[in-house]
Amino acid sequence: MKSDEERVGRVAGLIAEHGLEAEIIWHREKSILSLKDAVEVLGLSPGNVLKCLLLVSRKGKVVAVMAPGDVRVDVKKLERTAGVKKLSFMPSKVLESKFGIEPGGVDPLTLHELADMVFMERTLLEKDYVVGSAGSKYCGLKVRPSDLIKVVEATVLDIRKPRARE
Repeated sequence: MKSDEERVGRVAGLIAEHGLEAEIIWHREKSILSLKDAVEVLGLSPGNVLKCLLLVSRKGKVVAVMAPGDVRVDVKKLERTAGVKKLSFMPSKVLESKFGIEPGGVDPLTLHELADMVFMERTLLEKDYVVGSAGSKYCGLKVRPSDLIKVVEATVLDIRKPRARE
């Protein structure tokens, strides 16, 4: 498994290679493994937290999703769009054994290297910036969502789960 510095170095290299206006933010005092952690450690609103999710289909297709932290992904809608069946979130043991990545270390700039398909929830493009992982649960990446499209070539669509009526 690569070290945090190696994974973050790869992200820094992609920032330079693509000329992105992005910032790497180390927070070594506290890991980020949840939306609550990100809001607390980085002082962000949930909508400015970028979550990168890896899901796997019944037949082994890997589907990646980038979405704001405050959006619930509609997995059934994602299955229909991706043309796959029985998507489930990738277990942390599989994430570690298959990709050498710990939970909290999935960065947006290398998603296309990990997945067969990459999707971006369209509401991300309404944000000036988001902060996701830079390859480590101890390091964040502040980036414009429009820049992510340049690197990852994600398909943009509405994959939000409808809110329950109150």
